[in-house]
Amino acid sequence: MNHIITSKKPWVIGVLAGVLIGIVIALFRMTITLLSDQFKLFIANSSENYTFGWPYLLVMMLIGLYVTFAVKQEANVGGSGVLQVKLQLESQLELDWRRILFYKLTTMIPSLASGMAIGRGGPSIQIGATVGSAVFQNAELTQEENNYLFAGSAGAGMAATFNAPVAGILFVFEEFLRHSSRQIVYYIGVPIVTATITSTLILGNDPVISLENFERVGDFNIPALILLGIIIGGAGAVFNKAIIYGKHLYKRMNLPFVVQITVPFLLSGAMILFDMQLFGAGDALIPLPLAGNVPLQTLVYLLIAKLVMFLISFTAGMPAGMFFPLLSIGALIGNIFGSSLALITGDPNTVVMHYSLVAMAAFFATIVRAPLTGIILVIEMTGAPVSWTLPVLLAAYTADITAEWLGSDPIYDSLMEMLVGVKTLEKLE
Repeated sequence: MNHIITSKKPWVIGVLAGVLIGIVIALFRMTITLLSDQFKLFIANSSENYTFGWPYLLVMMLIGLYVTFAVKQEANVGGSGVLQVKLQLESQLELDWRRILFYKLTTMIPSLASGMAIGRGGPSIQIGATVGSAVFQNAELTQEENNYLFAGSAGAGMAATFNAPVAGILFVFEEFLRHSSRQIVYYIGVPIVTATITSTLILGNDPVISLENFERVGDFNIPALILLGIIIGGAGAVFNKAIIYGKHLYKRMNLPFVVQITVPFLLSGAMILFDMQLFGAGDALIPLPLAGNVPLQTLVYLLIAKLVMFLISFTAGMPAGMFFPLLSIGALIGNIFGSSLALITGDPNTVVMHYSLVAMAAFFATIVRAPLTGIILVIEMTGAPVSWTLPVLLAAYTADITAEWLGSDPIYDSLMEMLVGVKTLEKLE
């Protein structure tokens, strides 16, 4: 029998990379959580004791100024980081891992902790890939081994930040490699599994999104799921076009870069001062149905507000991920859909929660065009029962097919097209 892996070196290096990625991502998450709690207290104090909450707005402006400085120093920390990883895999980009790691962490931590409606998924992918490349840059691996371990390190960053190892593996296949073999599974799986184990040893093994009192629904409304998939597919196509349009709009306005970056911080800060429900990427809004939910008009308001906050931030070119925001936006769409049906049928909020989770996976599938990753990511993030995989598959694939019929390209492919012919990435993603 011929064995496809004969050298122990890639295994050892993959384990080492996974351990370091798990530690870095765990510390990244812990720091954001601790600082977020302090920022919430600071916001409350600013709102109560100062006109217009100006101390908080001042801090937001200062963070925006630092982010501007950081992106000017290292343009490749702009955006989520997924495009940079793709270009590195294609040998179209070489980066200094020290600069990327330093500026990515020091921009993302204050931005996320201060309440910006951006995510940590894409940045964690770039952080994982960067830590991995630091480990095996002088390891004398073959080009094939290097590429697979690099892709695996990127997936390890995603797996550790969401506590979702299977989703991390699937994302590498669906977004980065787009082909599979036993050898690839071995190489990418080692850092991903090791990073997830390491991060859970530090942070615990609880789901990233806790769904208390979640109960499985016995029978699903198949026509409603198909209708939800069609709605999500259309909404995802509009969402993708809005991102591309926003980037072109910023480019046409030709604003000074410092203005382009700091205005989203100030506008987001003002919206958070107006309503603390808008703090963060929106993960706190996902389990609303299990907490008694809110009126339908409030759901519509939250959806519009989170869309505005995300789009003005992400399209500006600042370091920012999209996974958590698009999952929360998808959940709000599902909540609105389920709540509307509940008004007609009298279904309880537990049924509405299922539509929210289904919509999360379907919206991810529509935007990123990685349906399997979206389905497994939502299951792993929430700890939802695997027994409802079939209805999620139905809605996610319906949404994906709808987006395809509408001519909507995967968002990262669209963003990559905007960079064709550009060797040094500036103000990207």
